Amino acid sequence: MGEAWFDGLYFGTQPPPNPPVVDALPSPTNQTTITVTGTKDANTSILKPNGEVLVAVNSSTSWSASWPLVEGNNTIQVRSADQAGHVSGLSNAQVVVRDTQAPTTPSVSINSGATYTTSRNVTLSISSSGADSMMVSNSSDFSGASWESYSASKSWTLTSGDGTKTVYVKTKDAAGNVSGVGSDTIILDTTPPPASVTINGGATYTTSTSVNLSISGGDASQM
Repeated sequence: MGEAWFDGLYFGTQPPPNPPVVDALPSPTNQTTITVTGTKDANTSILKPNGEVLVAVNSSTSWSASWPLVEGNNTIQVRSADQAGHVSGLSNAQVVVRDTQAPTTPSVSINSGATYTTSRNVTLSISSSGADSMMVSNSSDFSGASWESYSASKSWTLTSGDGTKTVYVKTKDAAGNVSGVGSDTIILDTTPPPASVTINGGATYTTSTSVNLSISGGDASQM
């Protein structure tokens, strides 16, 4: 009887090679193509289930091949084949989830959208769908900043000196996709306005308990 496979069983005088081993693959990944590696019997090739040759017959017991990915789940299946044409069973399927969708550009609010603050210590509200980590900075180039776990709320310290302050945030998902940059501004004003009060136009005396006050207060908006 000739050599052949029937229902996953091999019939013949020479056993087929062992199925190749596929190394663990990153999951999720945002790559459109990955390099699949593993081990195999010496003097065998690596084939796809449809017979496409990925690696030609060689004496090495290690192998690697490029594999294109599509959005969603990807099943990696390969066989070994020797020079006599004997083909192994399929290796164990390895699934890779490809993720190319970046998190949404974060929405950032300082102190719930306040226009002014008298303190450098503020609270950031951050929203970014799909985010796993985030980077926050007082600089648009994120110099000196590092990635940290994503949080919808974060205590933050503004740079010193009164004036308009901007806080920048970008996020990243588990696959490494990075979002656009979100930001918000607030005016830091830590200097009390100078104030002066004049009674009855600067009069020295008054005979009434009711007087007129003249008040000036620099940049004051309330009194």
